Amino acid sequence: MLAELVAAVTFLGTHLPPTTSPENRSTFQSTLQQHMQRKFLQHWDSAHPSKGNGFRAISFSGNRPDPLVIAAGATIGMAEAEFARIFPEDLVVWVDPGSVSYRNGDRGPAVSIWERTNATTPTTTTAAPQKKGYPTKAATGAMRGQAILVS
Repeated sequence: MLAELVAAVTFLGTHLPPTTSPENRSTFQSTLQQHMQRKFLQHWDSAHPSKGNGFRAISFSGNRPDPLVIAAGATIGMAEAEFARIFPEDLVVWVDPGSVSYRNGDRGPAVSIWERTNATTPTTTTAAPQKKGYPTKAATGAMRGQAILVS
């Protein structure tokens, strides 16, 4: 579960404003990771990764950010209203055993952020989705070339 959570919080952390200090970015990500781990722990079944998929989704519906993101943002002084500006509308991030993916909008394609390709070597990709609209084929292809380091 740790690699999946690191990939997800790293991806979500890319949305913080560039003026966010490294300390605040780290605090946001570690707090969000702790909240996600507590919430997902009883809903994590590596043998059946799609079981509990909806429960492990981090979602932004309209201008309503996920409560876990709001709680992590509060630790660095971010107000709930700020998240509507920095996260795409209708973004959903799924954190499943062996994979992390996102979708931007109801009809947008699911894009892989991280996948475990075998027991020892994860494959990672990341890119911040566009604020409005859907990623283009060119953008989706470019995302696959960017890596998240998961230790």
